Amino acid sequence: PCVYGTCSVINNGQGYRCSCCPGFLGPRCNLADPCSMTTCLNGGNCIATVNPAGTQVTQSCQCPSSQMYTGSSCQFFNPCISSPCMNGGVCTPYT
Repeated sequence: PCVYGTCSVINNGQGYRCSCCPGFLGPRCNLADPCSMTTCLNGGNCIATVNPAGTQVTQSCQCPSSQMYTGSSCQFFNPCISSPCMNGGVCTPYT
């Protein structure tokens, strides 16, 4: 079982690096990982980004490269993937 965080001393005792347990992020494993709760749909990949200060984390979804799904959580089917418009028409999905 994983303990909160496993730290190891580096740089001749001048600093440290924390290896976080699943569910935590940040320089001291002090931030909850929003991706530990699956929020992306339809095969989307959750990406957690920690701010430079290491005090906040944001979550976003990267939808599959097939582009069949769109939206902040990859929740919308993209009807334009089949290129239904003819004669140079531009398809725009309703969301």
